[in-house]
Amino acid sequence: LRTILAAAATAVLAACASTPEPTQPETITRVEVVDVEETVVLSADTLFKFGQGDLDGLTQQGFIELAELATTLKNSFENINTVELVGHTDRLGSDEYNLQLSQDRAETVKQYLEARNLNAQITARGVGKADPVVTDCVGETPTPELIACLQPNRRVVVNINGTRLVEQEVDVSVETN
Repeated sequence: LRTILAAAATAVLAACASTPEPTQPETITRVEVVDVEETVVLSADTLFKFGQGDLDGLTQQGFIELAELATTLKNSFENINTVELVGHTDRLGSDEYNLQLSQDRAETVKQYLEARNLNAQITARGVGKADPVVTDCVGETPTPELIACLQPNRRVVVNINGTRLVEQEVDVSVETN
């Protein structure tokens, strides 16, 4: 009887060893460091009072948006190589005035970010009324309608070059023993 039980046990163990267990799908999170170039567009009308570009001209909402930008830059990137700030205006006013206003706005955003100890090379430049977003607004007199129509042109573009940690869900098959 012992011989029969031993033979049966050996046969069962052999069958288990030769038949692989079914694989169980499992999801894991893979984290990679990825080079990124990202652009954020900040509305100058939200950041600044109309026609202003210095810290005194920042609106309450402007302070909030800049604080959110600084937090995102500090917490969402593994490393930031460069931040380029490009100020834009609408076409109302002289070329000289608009170029200076756009430069002032970009410099103010730069000062704000530098004051938050952002560890990156930050540059700021103004391009005045060059590169408008909207070009179909009619008129030359600054009426409320024209000012509203030209609003998308008044902005500070934030170009970010750095690295992010990117999480990716990956399905893998795991054999159970």
